[in-house]
Amino acid sequence: MLKPGKFEAKPIGQPEFGLSSGGHNYARVDFKLIDGPNRDEITAAYLYFSDKTAGRSSGVLRYCGAKDFDWPEAKLDGFGSRNVLLDLREETYKGEVRIKVAWVNEIKAPTELPDTDLPF
Repeated sequence: MLKPGKFEAKPIGQPEFGLSSGGHNYARVDFKLIDGPNRDEITAAYLYFSDKTAGRSSGVLRYCGAKDFDWPEAKLDGFGSRNVLLDLREETYKGEVRIKVAWVNEIKAPTELPDTDLPF
């Protein structure tokens, strides 16, 4: 079972696009966790494209390396070329506790060097 926390992950395969029972477009994105206690585990994030969530969901695809993504023109050149940070959280669903992807975040390069002596 997956452990909650924030872990680096690599998008694998291509997103699977569909229509939810509520009538919203969605994309299922599979990820392979590459660090921490969940190393080598596979999990999925569901990205929904409603009026309120389309901007964030499109952004997640860009975080994964997709170029110029705009629903429904799914131009996914470069998808999978960038790792992301998954925020895994516990959720109770129908009386069962499970781990789900709560957030998919961009990994940004550090803006400052640590305040230590460098060996050169």
